[in-house]
Amino acid sequence: HEVPTVTLSNWTAPCLMPNNRQTEHASILSWAMHDNSNSCGLIFSPIFSHQKGKTFLEENTALKILSGGGHNLDHQFSLLFQERCDQRDGRPLLYPARFAFPGHIVDLNKGAPFFQSELRKTGRTEACKQLAARDLKEIEDVADDSLPSQTGTGYVNGASKYCQIGLPAAEEILKKLFEGAALDNFQAVLLLDLNPRVGDFAQAFCRLRSHLGSPTSLFYLAVGDKGKDLDWMRLSLAEELVEKAKAGQILIPGMQPFQKELNPDVLDALPTLPIMNLLVTSGEAEYRKLQVPHALVKKWRADEEFGDEFAKWLDGFLETYAVTPEDAGPAPTTNSPSKTLPGGVADAVEPSPKKLKVEEVNSCHVVEKDSIQEALLFDTKLAGKDSLNFQIRAGRKVYLVNLTTAELVLKSGVSLVGFGRGAFKLYKAAEEFNEKAIPYNLEGGGDNLVCLNGQLMTISTCVHQQRAKNPEAQISYHTTASVPEQDGKYTFKLTHRVAFMPAGKKEKSSEMEDEKESGLMVSNIGAKELPSTFAGLHCCQIVWHVRWTVRGLQPVKPMLHLTKRLTLPAGQACKLNA
Repeated sequence: HEVPTVTLSNWTAPCLMPNNRQTEHASILSWAMHDNSNSCGLIFSPIFSHQKGKTFLEENTALKILSGGGHNLDHQFSLLFQERCDQRDGRPLLYPARFAFPGHIVDLNKGAPFFQSELRKTGRTEACKQLAARDLKEIEDVADDSLPSQTGTGYVNGASKYCQIGLPAAEEILKKLFEGAALDNFQAVLLLDLNPRVGDFAQAFCRLRSHLGSPTSLFYLAVGDKGKDLDWMRLSLAEELVEKAKAGQILIPGMQPFQKELNPDVLDALPTLPIMNLLVTSGEAEYRKLQVPHALVKKWRADEEFGDEFAKWLDGFLETYAVTPEDAGPAPTTNSPSKTLPGGVADAVEPSPKKLKVEEVNSCHVVEKDSIQEALLFDTKLAGKDSLNFQIRAGRKVYLVNLTTAELVLKSGVSLVGFGRGAFKLYKAAEEFNEKAIPYNLEGGGDNLVCLNGQLMTISTCVHQQRAKNPEAQISYHTTASVPEQDGKYTFKLTHRVAFMPAGKKEKSSEMEDEKESGLMVSNIGAKELPSTFAGLHCCQIVWHVRWTVRGLQPVKPMLHLTKRLTLPAGQACKLNA
């Protein structure tokens, strides 16, 4: 049977492709035209060049390459975008593109099925949403021992930003392409994506396939430069398809739709609640929580003989359960029902989610700024209009100094300083860490702090929130195991020794570049001192900023965070060293 091929060639940023890759794309396009004269090609013209004002040279080169195949290139179309997300964004709101039809067909109205498509007739798409830089995707190596590709904000920029048209645009293009196309005489159509990048057309294909109102079957084939890029795209696409299938937005032939709630008839009834002598419960059904009466805690915590032992038991109990409110009444008597306290007191209020404990910085660490004796080595102001100064002094002493005329308050969890630009390094099992290296090690019981999307939380909380969406969520370079009978608690074991290495001094080409590189800022002052200096601070610690990717939770960069609330009067300084 005849199967027309639609060849997709994204040439918006030729600098991202190896030499001669455009020529190879043109050869594949010619093969598709000769294999089936009903085929066509969509070529997106260059809009980006590293040489300013030279994009037209890339356009000339693209046309010369295409003209060698003897195709009909007279018909063009435009991909339109609504508006810029940011006025500083240099991407155009119109992406030029053109059709390629077989050159030997005289009457395209009769011999080219895609010549009848709305995309060819109107010559443009409907205005689509242009994705902001923060919403663009980045290809990553998904191997277990691969290192993070970037240590910044994670925003895509440069040629990769211009090349990525986004899922809404890809959907609009395919929708217009198949709308009105004369495909009734063809049992199948093959979409051949020669430069898939992050898989925009692959995702658009998955959505379009189930909504195409014709008997024609659609097939998609991507041809990538590197196997690891296709591995990433395969995992990314599978992850999204699972979410769409769960939400019922994608119908899989032969598969029953996912049910949000199980049928009560197939569930076993909850076991009968035992009659407890001391403990009580709150809540109903699966939301039932175990609690210890406040009066009982007050009695045994003050006991001279067993008070300390009771306190140890209570600490473990409170990791999962709670204490009843102080006014909840006396402890229940023996064999009393555990659901209601004596005296008609209703179930205690369900405890709120566990939050990070907030402490105040002890005033013994606050001194007059004029009393500091150590020589000043590095000084920079923290972010904000009225803020403290972060100082590194001789003898590895670190201070926060209030040079303003007003009292300043820093909340617990706020980020202080960074360690500048750098790169990640994979260390062997017996290899010693460099003294400037900051290991990415979250091993332990899950109480280590991380920062996700600007919010400070324990690593267990981070994983627990993600597993509500993806039950198989993992942490890069670690194994994850649930703690039995403790919901939301996990243990982590290190599998790969990865560390962040701040960038060292580079060779400068000019005095101006040297001055620019040596500028001291809040984002890089941490690299001026060894990481071991910050490990012993009483109210600060190095916290990893992380982000969820296809391969799991990945490190982005380390930052020094304040772990206690600090109130610093004018003219005072806080010595951070213990």
